[in-house]
Amino acid sequence: MPETAVRRRLVGAFLAIALVTGLATDTVRQSPGPRSQGPRSEGPRSQLPTGALRVGWTQDTFSLTAAGLDQRSRSVGLHQAGVGTDPDVSLMVLDADTGLPRWGSELTGQWLVHDGQLVTSAGLGFLTTVHTSRYLNSWTLTAVRLSDGTVAWHQAGLTGVWLNGGTQTAPTPRLAHDLLLVPGARSLTALDPAKGRRRWEWPAPALCTPAVLDAGARAPIVVRCPDTVHGLRPDDGTQRWSWHPVGDQALREAAASDTAVGVLSDNNAVVTGSAGADPVGLVVEVTGLDVGTGRPTFRCQVAGSAHSAPVPEHFGTMHVYAAGGVVLADGPERITAVSDDGALLWSEPDASCPPQGCLLVTGRTAVLVMHSSARGRTVEVAVDLDTRRERWRAEVPIGQAMLADGLIVGLGFAERALTRSTIAVLDPLTGAAHLV
Repeated sequence: MPETAVRRRLVGAFLAIALVTGLATDTVRQSPGPRSQGPRSEGPRSQLPTGALRVGWTQDTFSLTAAGLDQRSRSVGLHQAGVGTDPDVSLMVLDADTGLPRWGSELTGQWLVHDGQLVTSAGLGFLTTVHTSRYLNSWTLTAVRLSDGTVAWHQAGLTGVWLNGGTQTAPTPRLAHDLLLVPGARSLTALDPAKGRRRWEWPAPALCTPAVLDAGARAPIVVRCPDTVHGLRPDDGTQRWSWHPVGDQALREAAASDTAVGVLSDNNAVVTGSAGADPVGLVVEVTGLDVGTGRPTFRCQVAGSAHSAPVPEHFGTMHVYAAGGVVLADGPERITAVSDDGALLWSEPDASCPPQGCLLVTGRTAVLVMHSSARGRTVEVAVDLDTRRERWRAEVPIGQAMLADGLIVGLGFAERALTRSTIAVLDPLTGAAHLV
């Protein structure tokens, strides 16, 4: 590997995972946790290892950025950060325990990642690469062996490239039911992840996105299209059910542009949002669907902002997330969380989610990692899902956050030193925090 491939310091969220897993034997002084400003459940004790965090390793990577971690192979995948990359190395895998490079490659593309983890199957990671031309934009899906960087298979000439903030972007494949689900402009194709062979193809009405489901083997594959939701049989791709957010035929065309904002799932229920403005502000109608039948299980309306006048179209949009039985609606000026039966859990004014999302659920605790416009900093709030009361509140400076071994790992910036990255590890039960 060329020496120029290791020139730029990178401290990423996945480095923090390596640090957390190596802390069990450290017995240094205990770092104090943030003060709680809300009700706290009786008796929780910090699950953080006794002692302060210390850096296990750092690695310099020229123009590459950490994408995700594969726990099974202990691999950290890195890919191009942008223009000016090393021409000899566009892709790299590090050993998660030592930080040493395992291999570098001239392959181009972005690792397929979900919730901070590399999407892998049978020792393979997956790359998406966009190809632009004057007449046609397409993309390629490549399966790469994490052990040595060799290509196992690739599919070229795929359709569905879309414009995301001025950048040509490939659709996101999903791994479910031992299938790699690949969206296209008017199709959803199921591939064998080990060989890349086509199992079946569903004729989609438009570019449709498969949802990530934590459901049983008999559950269907749930697919979100621009204004409909579908359930497909995993074995052959035939449609089991279909649902439209608006039941009245006369309203379907008018609602097609603003319905089905998000489709996410938990506890075998699909969550879909329909956004719009009313005289008091921006609202979202959240509907739960039974994943087996597609029938609605609950409906509720959630406020995203409060105004004395209607919200103009350019003001902002609603985003809907779900995890662990919690549905979260992120509006321009308010974050609201409801349970998966439609009951209100929490509402935070003057707050918004970072681009990576802000909802983490572990056990019966939901943690919201938000940016508070009123306080001008990051705020973390933990809510007990049984009592529906605030467990703790903190102001730890983190942005991107993820769960690792029951702890919250976040990457942020040190106060008064925005050029220096920090890593924080929080206990979701108590709010106790360690900072690097």
